[in-house]
Formats: sequence, structure tokens, C-alpha cells
Amino acid sequence: MTGLVFYKNWGVARNYARRVGITGLPLFAATVAANTDLSVGILCGTACSAIALATFIKPRPYPSAGRQLYRTDPYILANLGPLTRLDGPHPAVLFTLSLDGFDDWAQRHDPAAVRRVISKTYDRLAQVLRQDTLLLHGADHRFYAGFLIANQPNANTLIAIARRLQRAIDPVYVIDNKSHYFSMSIGFATTDHPDIASPKDLMRAARVGLGAAQRAGHAAIRMFAHDMNDADQITNHPTSPMLAKALKHGDIIPHFQPQICAYSNQVIGVEALAQWQQPDGTFVAPNVFLPVLESAGLMRQTTGQMLNCALHARRVWAEQGCHIATVSVNLSSQDLSDPRLVDQIRWHLRRHKHDASALRLEVVENVVIKNADDIISKNIHALGQMGCQIDLDDFGTGHASIPSLRHARLNRLKIDRSFITHCDSDPKQKRLLSAMVAMAQELDLKIVAEGVETIGEQCEVIRQGADVIQGYAIARPMPGHDIPGWVEKYHALVGRTRGIG
Repeated sequence: MTGLVFYKNWGVARNYARRVGITGLPLFAATVAANTDLSVGILCGTACSAIALATFIKPRPYPSAGRQLYRTDPYILANLGPLTRLDGPHPAVLFTLSLDGFDDWAQRHDPAAVRRVISKTYDRLAQVLRQDTLLLHGADHRFYAGFLIANQPNANTLIAIARRLQRAIDPVYVIDNKSHYFSMSIGFATTDHPDIASPKDLMRAARVGLGAAQRAGHAAIRMFAHDMNDADQITNHPTSPMLAKALKHGDIIPHFQPQICAYSNQVIGVEALAQWQQPDGTFVAPNVFLPVLESAGLMRQTTGQMLNCALHARRVWAEQGCHIATVSVNLSSQDLSDPRLVDQIRWHLRRHKHDASALRLEVVENVVIKNADDIISKNIHALGQMGCQIDLDDFGTGHASIPSLRHARLNRLKIDRSFITHCDSDPKQKRLLSAMVAMAQELDLKIVAEGVETIGEQCEVIRQGADVIQGYAIARPMPGHDIPGWVEKYHALVGRTRGIG
């Protein structure tokens, strides 16, 4: 802390000296010119200007001390220059870091809360980095950390540093007396890579690494490699024509995440989650492209494709002897505003010869409207009457009131991951979870705990009374053809565990 204060005061003094020098030296030259020969004055003025430029406008390898927030790309690139000098004695590394799901979180909270999270994150990262590390926060809400490497870059060492950065943001963020947790994805690149010869190359490579990490799932770490290219970066910023083409060619397909009963440990359902398949066989995560699909008005086509693929997959699984009780498909506000929605879903069920009870439809909390005459409420009611099961997704993040929940035709509440994270260790999370479970039970609704990632969280949500568990602690989303094999192995494992008990 003393060192930081010293550097900050030194920066203030240096800036003051710069201003004095730039303005004072030309004034001194003008005074000399007024009292001596004109040629002598011009010579003196030129010399003083040169001294001022050389002494006080010297480029700095790093920004001045203090938080570097909301910096533009040109500013970041200018400060990366010293790290990418070809004649430098050591290679350098640049980490690009992004809080998972932060853009969605920021839309649900006021700007002051967003700034506090950014500021807290910057401070936490600064505490675990060396003092000579370049640490910047970009206007795109990414963080950039770069420094010179004393020895030859070692991937394991750099990954260990990335893990330390992730652990720095693990503790709870208390914003307006509410607890919030975040995870962080990280991509990084080093200047010893043959494709990196400039600050722009280094930033591009680190961003491509981050894109690969985000597609792998939250809290992933990826190093820029030879087989990564600009196509990886482009898929992080997809356009409407790209996604329309992907829909037309059938490249947006579901992956399925199992859901298990909290009491029997049996697999009782799966949720279909949209994935964008690339030509090289890799997949783009839904949070990257779904907002673009929604803004482009393509969600109805996407939902139709998800329904068709999910119901077809369930029929194939049954033919292979793997009986999954229900498949869940998400409905957007665009879907629920469509007067033809009920007929569309009835057609898909008949086509694949499924009862309506085999299909769960997930709606987000903000679409539960009080007005019974609203088309959204009518569609939800009609789907429930038809026999489809209705789940309220991301419960706790929207603005649905208790009366609206009471009158909506719902079967289950899915408690959002933000209330599950660290529920086994944070007393506030425990209390929030307990209150949500109690309310759901009063409304006679089943409870799904989604986003369960650790054994501790799994034990706690079971203790609190959750009926169904879904999350990485059970399984990650997987292609449909992997489901029968996974279910068989999972049930065999559960059987052996019971035998041991």
C-alpha cells in the first residue's frame, strides 16, 4: 500500500513538472529573445523546446498508477507497445479476462452497481499481480493483464497464474446489501508465438483465446494456439446473416443436460440447450449468439428447430432402450407472443408421436404477466391445458409477483444459478435459497436447482428441499447421441454407490 501511494504521488509530481517544463521553458526563451539578439533568442527557444519534448514528453511503458477503467482499444494498444518490442530482452504474456454472463447481469442492475463490480474486480486482480503488471479494463468490460516473462514461457506456469486470477474473484461481491458471485473466463497469448509481432497481434490472439474459453463453458482457460484463427474471433461477434445461414443449414442444434431426482438419483429429464456447430466440429455457447438471434427476430425458427430435434432425440433414445421422462425446451418472449405457438407445438408432438406430458416448456420470469387477456398468458394457459409441463426459468432474476405466480399455470420453479453458487458456505445464500424453496412449496410447485457445480452445493440444495438437480456437478450438456451411454454409466455408478452404503 505504501508503494502504491508513493507511485501515485510520484505520478502527480511528474505531471506537475511536465506542465511547468512545457510552459516555463518557452517563456524563458521568450525572455532571452526580448533582451538579446533575435537569432540568439530563436536558437535558445529551439533548444528549450527540444529539451522540454525530450524530458517531459517521454513515452511511458505503463499507464500511471491508479485504476485504469473503461479504456479504449487505442489506449490499450499504445500501452502494449513496450511489451511487444522485437528487440526486448524477454517475451511477454497478455491475459484477457471476462466475467461470465456479466453483460446479462449488467442489464438487470443499475449503472452504479455495475461500476462497483468493475472497480472491485480490478482491485482484486491488482492484489494478486506484480506491481509492474499492466492492468487495464476495457470499454467492452474485459480486463487485460500483461507483463514480461523472465524465463521461457511455460504453459503450466501461465495457467497457474490464470487460476490465481480466477480465485481472486471467487469471494462474494456485496452490492447494495445483496450477495453476488461471478466466475471468470480467461484467454492468453505470448509474444514468442510466430504469429504475434505487434500490440494488435497480441491483443487479437489473447481475445481469440478468450473466445475459445467462453465457448468451452464458464471459468475456462485457453491459450492461443496455432490452430486458432480469426474465425474464432468472428464467432464471438456473430451477425444476423451468419446465424440465418446457420439455421438454414441445420448448424444450430441442441445439446442435452441431464436432470436428476434429488431423492432417487435417477435421471428424470434433460434440457435442450442450443449450440452453434462450426465447420471444424467445435461449438459456440448459446450466450454468444442467442441475443443476436433474438434481436434479429429469428427465435421462432430456432425454437422450432429445437422442438423438432429434441422430440426426435427422445424417440430415438426410447428405441435404444433409454427412457427419458421429459425433454425441456426454452420459449422466448417472441415465441410466447405468437398466436400460432400452441398449434406449432401440437404439430411437433403429433409428428414425433409423443404425449404432451413428455414436453416441458421453460419460460423466463419476466414473461409471467398478470393480465389474463395477454397473448402470452393465454398461450401459457393453453399449453398447460394441452398437457405440457411449464417451468419458470431463472427464478429470482425477474420481477414476477407472488399473485402472478399463483395464477400462472406452472409446474416447477427453476432457481437461478446466482442463488445456488456458494450456498453451502455463504450464510446469506443459504437464507435466500431457503426463502425461495419455502415460497415454492407454499405455491405447491416442484423446485429445480440449476447451475449446481460442486458436491457441497448439491448436498445443500437437497438439504433445503430441492426436488430436481441440474448442473456441472451432474453433467455438462452433451450431444444427443451421447445421452444413452451416459445414462447407463450414471445409473451403474449410482447402483454401485448404493451397494457400498
